[in-house]
Formats: sequence, C-alpha cells, structure tokens
Amino acid sequence: MNRAVFRQLSLSSPLLRLRAFRAPLYSTGRASGAHEPTAANASNTPASEPSTCTPKDDVKDSDKYKELHHSYLMVLADMENLRVRTRREVEAASNHSITRFAKDLLPVLDVLELALNNSKTSGSVSENEFAKALSDLREGVDLTRNELISVFRRHGIEAIEAEAGDSFDPNHHMAIFQAPKTEASVANRIVAVQKKGYRIKDRILRHTHVGVST
Repeated sequence: MNRAVFRQLSLSSPLLRLRAFRAPLYSTGRASGAHEPTAANASNTPASEPSTCTPKDDVKDSDKYKELHHSYLMVLADMENLRVRTRREVEAASNHSITRFAKDLLPVLDVLELALNNSKTSGSVSENEFAKALSDLREGVDLTRNELISVFRRHGIEAIEAEAGDSFDPNHHMAIFQAPKTEASVANRIVAVQKKGYRIKDRILRHTHVGVST
C-alpha cells in the first residue's frame, strides 16, 4: 500500500483522532498544575487578622492596675500594723515577766531589812548582847537566802550542784585554776568550788566556778 494512503487512513480513524486531541490537554494540564497553588500551600499561608485592641480595653487595663496597686498598699498597711502589734505584745510580755519576778523579790528584801534592824546595837553592849545580835543577823541572812532560793525555784532557776571529787564538765563548770598534780590526785577532777552556778530551764545563767586537778 502506498505510504501516503496509509497515513491518510490512519488520521481518518476516530480512535487516533481522540488520542491526538487528548494528548495536548493532558500535557497542558500538567504544565498548568505546576504553577497553580495546591491545597496544602493554601493552608500554610498565614491569614492576616484584624487588630482587636480598642480604647475600651485600655481603660480596663488601667482600672485593673489601679485595683492591684490599691491591694498592694493594703497589704503593706496590714503588715506594718502586724509588726507594731507584735512588738507591743512582746514588750508587754517582757514587762509582765519582770514585774512578777520583782514582786516575788520584795519579801526577800523585807527579810533582809528585818535582820539588819534586829542586829543593831546602841552604845556599849555586853558580850551576851553582841552574841545575840550576831545570832539574829545570821538567822536573818539564812532566812533571806532561803526566801531567795524559793523565788528562784518559782521562776525555774536552779543551782548547778558540784562538789569536790566530781568530774569536770565544761558544759556546767568553768575552771578558774588548776591544782598541782600529786600521786593521789586524779586528772580532770573538781578540787574546790568557788562560786555556785545557776541555770534557768535548759539555759545556763552562770557556770560553776571550780578548781580542777591536772
């Protein structure tokens, strides 16, 4: 068959004409799709939002600041009032404690004055009168000491007992001097008590002054 005739018959076929017609559309669609935005790209594009700030919002912020500032000043005032009230209560408690202790000491002073008045003598006295005055003075001093110890006990003040031969305890004793070492002496022992120590509850008022063997 002649080549020209075959080409003419092929172009006249409906199937070939359909393929020839659709091919440009298919290729054109792929080319145009490369330039069109996809759904994913459209979703990633940020949308501009209109501003919602209004003068009314500024007024609300200003009112909120004033309210917070007022609350802050109120808290400061309450803290200052609490500090002043606490200081007054502490001072009142301290004054009450001192007043009670001083009131308990008044009988001690009364006994001491009574002992001094009874020990007074006028002019020349006999030996018996002098001995009686001295005995009255001693008795008055002893009563005063007992009364003072009673006051101390009522306020929780106790003596720290220590005797010669006891072990030296730095928590309760203070070494004033060291005794010379002898063959019979034991190291770190109390050899003499110079001043008695006192404590109130668990607090040391004064350590017992002692001499210690070396």
